[in-house]
Amino acid sequence: MKYISLSSGSCGNCHYITGKDTKIVIDAGISGKRAIEHLAMHGQSMDGLDAILVTHEHIDHIQAVGILSRKFNTPVYATEKTWESMKKHIGKIKEENVRVFKRGDTLDIKNIEAKTFEISHDAVEPTGYTLNQGNQKISVVTDIGCISDDVFNNIKGSDIAVIESNYDPHMLSYCSYPYPLKQRIRSDAGHLSNEEAGYLGAALVKSGTRKLLLAHLSKESNLPELAFQTVASILSQQNIGPDDVGLDVMLRGRVSKIYSIE
Repeated sequence: MKYISLSSGSCGNCHYITGKDTKIVIDAGISGKRAIEHLAMHGQSMDGLDAILVTHEHIDHIQAVGILSRKFNTPVYATEKTWESMKKHIGKIKEENVRVFKRGDTLDIKNIEAKTFEISHDAVEPTGYTLNQGNQKISVVTDIGCISDDVFNNIKGSDIAVIESNYDPHMLSYCSYPYPLKQRIRSDAGHLSNEEAGYLGAALVKSGTRKLLLAHLSKESNLPELAFQTVASILSQQNIGPDDVGLDVMLRGRVSKIYSIE
């Protein structure tokens, strides 16, 4: 399996994951044109896209869901309440491409098994995903205010874990956001801080994760270097070094390199 971040952050989020003869997008919060162009930078195409999985209805996750579904005739998977909240924003989807699931369901998408689970965020039915192909596993958990036992049990053992490292507490306190927004971000229905990402990352590495990718960084209250250094320091405190895990940061609005499970 392989993973590419086509964009990450409040400017838009789009994850591209491939397995054997299977292509999946998790969220499409940038323009369809940009998503296609970013993927083409790796010489790849979305032709034959098998599924679009939606985590929640916020615009930085759904902007191009309808566009990509119509262009590639791709099924869109979301919970019932997420469909209700996003349908007015994504345009008409073919009836046969409307797929509804309940959190906790497992979705069989050709050669990939997508496990869905509940996460904590200020959306109607936010959902996390782990994608499994044989003994290979990739998890995507962003836009999450806290890590419950259920969330951790779902994502542990991931070969590649894409986790949120949204904000630095000090930068958040002094940034230009209004106080209610700062409180929302810090809440259990908001986002994870760099420190929280570090401790989550350490636990994941101890469960077998070998690639840890920090995603959904805030433009106003974080810096890529700060997120990396904070998480790396916590990993070091837990006796986890560069030989134990590949740590990287998904940059805002930019395509990442290709991350592969060996």
